[in-house]
Order: sequence, then structure tokens, then C-alpha cells
Amino acid sequence: MERDNKSSGLNIHIVAINLIILLAYTGFLKFYDANEFNFIIDALLIFFQFMGCILSVGIFGKFRKEFILSSVLVLLIGFSTCYLSIR
Repeated sequence: MERDNKSSGLNIHIVAINLIILLAYTGFLKFYDANEFNFIIDALLIFFQFMGCILSVGIFGKFRKEFILSSVLVLLIGFSTCYLSIR
């Protein structure tokens, strides 16, 4: 029996959309509104996006792996940019 690759692999579109959202508000805060306290707003937005991904795991159980991967990437990439903006 042949297996359908679309059903067995990751739906990378969900991960890409979450990373684009992260890039959009981080870039906006970095380049458009240059304030020394933007890292606080950025950290809050990252936290809300992380919680949205975690809640989406429960709502969209079919895409559980994609939302877990998205939440981990948002935490790693997002808070590392917050840390680098403080230094």
C-alpha cells in the first residue's frame, strides 16, 4: 500500500505562519518604534503567541506536532531576540 506524504508529514505552513508573525511584530518594534523598553512589549507578545500555540494544541488536535514545534521555536527565537536587545 502506498502512503500519502501529505498526511504523514508535518504541515510546515503552520510553523511558517507563526514564525512570520513573530518576525512581523519583532521587526515592527525594533525598526519602527525604537524605544528602550520595547523588549518588555516584545516579551509579552511572545508569551501571548506561545500561549496561543499551546491552546491551539488542544483545539486543533490534528495538528498537535506542528503547534508544539511552533511554540518551542517561538520561545527559543523570540526570547533570544529579547535577550539580545537588552545587551
